[in-house]
Amino acid sequence: AVYQIGQLEGETASSQVFIALNAQAAGGEYLKTQVEAIIDDLKKSAPDEDGSDIRYPGEGSARRRADNARNGIPVDDEIWNKILKELKD
Repeated sequence: AVYQIGQLEGETASSQVFIALNAQAAGGEYLKTQVEAIIDDLKKSAPDEDGSDIRYPGEGSARRRADNARNGIPVDDEIWNKILKELKD
């Protein structure tokens, strides 16, 4: 896996390829284990700015979606009041 690049002696001409898979179709514990290992390795990276999070693509969106499902979608009070006023008119 990509996260293992640099861990083996004598590596040369390493390249990376992006492949999208339907995880449910590929399934299995092996795939889950590999994905978790890649994410764990990514999270061990040093951030480029102090205090910043290391995130994979889509992680922030998934976190917001889950939060919105639990707590509702945040709407600015001023905008919400305008919507309510328009509905009354």
